[in-house]
This record gives sequence, structure tokens and C-alpha cells, in this order.
Amino acid sequence: MDISNLAAVAMGAGCGAACRYQIAQVAPRLWGTWIANMVGCGLLGLLTGFPSPNQGKSLLLLGLIVGVTRGLSTWSSFAVEVVDTWQENRGQASSYLGSTLLGGLISYEIAAAVATHLW
Repeated sequence: MDISNLAAVAMGAGCGAACRYQIAQVAPRLWGTWIANMVGCGLLGLLTGFPSPNQGKSLLLLGLIVGVTRGLSTWSSFAVEVVDTWQENRGQASSYLGSTLLGGLISYEIAAAVATHLW
């Protein structure tokens, strides 16, 4: 195990989780997770289009891609919110489920397309 890689991922994940927490503090229920997931997917799209980096940039990208985007986006919270909402309002739960899945894919694809022009 490379301690530098582990440290980059851990620091990135902490930053991503802190951002997700802040979003959840200001956004109403469901919206916080939805926003965090859309931003995470978009950021991942931008970063995966980055050209092959040198070693220093490689650690930065590892921290951003594996750490930040995965600390920011959250499948587990999303799953719990879908199940909880389903018990209260199936229409809202279905909309939340569909908009998150489709929105995440669209967010990623748009950002990846932008990245091809930026990098």
C-alpha cells in the first residue's frame, strides 16, 4: 500500500464529506443529497477528462477523483432517502430516484464533454 495515495484519498474524502455536510445544512430534505450527487457526478466528469498527469498531479487527481467526488456524492444516503420517501409518497420517491439517476448521468456526460474542450 502506498501511503501517499492513501493520504491523498483520505484528505480528498474528508473535503468531499465536509462539502456534502454543508450542502445538507442549507438545502431542504432530499435536495441536499441530490445537489451533492449532481455536483459529484459533474466534477467526476470534468476530472476524468484530464490528460495523463505527472506524478505530482497524479496524487492531486487521485485525491480529487477517488476522495472528493466519492466523499461528496453518497449512494447510501440516497438509498435511505428513497426508501423513507417511498413509505410516505411513492410519486415523490419515484421522481427523486429517476431524477437522481438520470441527472447524475447527464451531469457526468455534460462535464466530460466540457472537459474534452478544456484539457
